[in-house]
Amino acid sequence: MDGPDDYLADLKRSIQTVQRLDDSNPAPNVALGMIAYRYDWDMAEAEKQFRRMVELAPNAEFNGQGAYALLLSSEGRQDEAVERMRRAIEGDPFEMAKKANLGNIYTRAGQYDLAIDHLNRVAELNPDYSWTHYALTKAFAAKRMFPEAVAEARREGEMLGVPASINIHLAWVYARSGDRDAATKIIDEVMKSARPNDASREAFDAAGVYGELGNKDEAFAMMERQYAAHNGSITWLKVDPEVESLRGDPRYDDLLRRIGLSP
Repeated sequence: MDGPDDYLADLKRSIQTVQRLDDSNPAPNVALGMIAYRYDWDMAEAEKQFRRMVELAPNAEFNGQGAYALLLSSEGRQDEAVERMRRAIEGDPFEMAKKANLGNIYTRAGQYDLAIDHLNRVAELNPDYSWTHYALTKAFAAKRMFPEAVAEARREGEMLGVPASINIHLAWVYARSGDRDAATKIIDEVMKSARPNDASREAFDAAGVYGELGNKDEAFAMMERQYAAHNGSITWLKVDPEVESLRGDPRYDDLLRRIGLSP
């Protein structure tokens, strides 16, 4: 049976065939850019593809402007990412994910007040969009406004039907705030039902909790699962406040280099 590497190799060949047939179409550049960014971790190739997309259709969306913004943000280029995501929102003003992601970019840039103000306005537009509340959780926690962060994490969990007892985002807030008992109780419950060698986004979140609790070995074990599975979440390692507790460890810099990011 073919594995994911074989599937992606076939997919890239198919996209490249489409590109050769019509090199004025920016859609293949977006697709190849996303594969290079989220799976191959070839950031130079990803930016090359996104830049070509912009040349071909500077005012079109194709989800490409937003994807380009995410690449820039993951590299720590937050000012450029803000500009690109704003362009993406202009091209698709009803897309809630882009609005929430703009708030995340503000948080990664350390502009916490701007992030909170923006995300609160986004939440007013659609109070039931859970991703906005997750973004607010990070922004409040990054600013060390822990009661507000707890409230947002609980609100997100309620929307998703996730009990507080296994709400890993709530565990991270507790761990960051210094409430080790509450954080440990949740992460222990989460890990009881986790699949062996789980490499989902939840493994990234768990790494953040373990890092805040001071269990760096377990945190990096989770990250290595992400790396082995080529899970795209790991591309946020450099900039996500959830895992900033891992910075300064030699394993952190080594992992960044392996996924194509500079320490």
